[in-house]
Amino acid sequence: MKNVAELGVNSMKGARREGKFIEEVHNKGNFALFNELFAPNYVNHSAPANQNDRAAREQGIRSYRAAASDLRVTIDDVIAEGDKVALRWTTHGTERGPLRTPLGIAPSTDRPISIPGVNIFRIANGQIAEEWIVWDTLSWAQQLGFQMRR
Repeated sequence: MKNVAELGVNSMKGARREGKFIEEVHNKGNFALFNELFAPNYVNHSAPANQNDRAAREQGIRSYRAAASDLRVTIDDVIAEGDKVALRWTTHGTERGPLRTPLGIAPSTDRPISIPGVNIFRIANGQIAEEWIVWDTLSWAQQLGFQMRR
């Protein structure tokens, strides 16, 4: 079992890694860093089983950046403990679509979007090994003009 000081150091290293992921990959589109940051056996627990690996995660980010070329993710809060890092974030951009969302494909709208969410990362051997993602899909859908049916 690690002592509290060791946990703190490892947590902060993980937090810096996640900040690098957001800034370099999401915000700048520097996908050359993707394999450095994500473990080969990475699992996205928020995606369908056939779309939850490292390649699918990279493709998803590429798709969002293509649909919203001015995409910018800001980190609102960071909490790190042990091998886990949690980020509360907000994505901003202009949806120029088409864009796959959890509720379907949104056509190009030229609408601004602002979507809050939370990611929890598990770090192993200096890389992101697992990830859980939760975002405000209802707000996102409403901003894109999806009509909710009862």
